[in-house]
Amino acid sequence: MVAGFSRYVREHLTGATFIDMTDEIDEIKAIKSPEEVECIRYSAYLHDEAMKACFEAIKPGAREFEVAAMGRLKCRMLGSEQQFILIGSAPAGIAFGYTITSMR
Repeated sequence: MVAGFSRYVREHLTGATFIDMTDEIDEIKAIKSPEEVECIRYSAYLHDEAMKACFEAIKPGAREFEVAAMGRLKCRMLGSEQQFILIGSAPAGIAFGYTITSMR
């Protein structure tokens, strides 16, 4: 739930009592079913493969969008439906900003 919605609810439901259930929710969320564990493992594998594809695409003259496209392609080939790839480049010793590429 976003903070703005939470604030709105608290301001408009003045007769309600709100209780912080963070610790209880965290405990429930920490327990993973075998299916959830497998999904997490596959997600990690997918990310590793996407990174490998990006590294393989890095060559002199390659542009950021081309490197990101190869990572995105690998993700899609492995079943991903949505990708957020942060990528950036700059000369050695100079900080760079990320270019966020998103494909839905």
